[in-house]
Amino acid sequence: MMDIEPQTIRARELYGDYWFNSEPVLVSTLRGSVILIHFWDYTCASSIRSLPYVKEWQRKYEAYGLTVVGVHTPRFPFGQNPGVVEKAIRRFGIKYPVVMDNVALIAAHYDSRTWPTF
Repeated sequence: MMDIEPQTIRARELYGDYWFNSEPVLVSTLRGSVILIHFWDYTCASSIRSLPYVKEWQRKYEAYGLTVVGVHTPRFPFGQNPGVVEKAIRRFGIKYPVVMDNVALIAAHYDSRTWPTF
């Protein structure tokens, strides 16, 4: 059996101009917690299909310490409008925090290149 050394990987902060459903989430305050970061775009069919699963995981495992944060990284310029994104969040019934990542900075820090990514 191969011995693998444990690694500590620190999550980067999620900096964004617009937050929905909460104040900005500081990753540093969640140390020791399990964080599911869901990179998505409201115009992406695959992202939309993933939402019921993410919402169910949040509902089912929040009591056990799971924190879900959505990162909306728009594929098209019209997806950068906070009002449009807020309407999509309401339409899809998303209750967990969502941050807008209009310039894909958060996505780049987490090496997220496609939608959806977890």
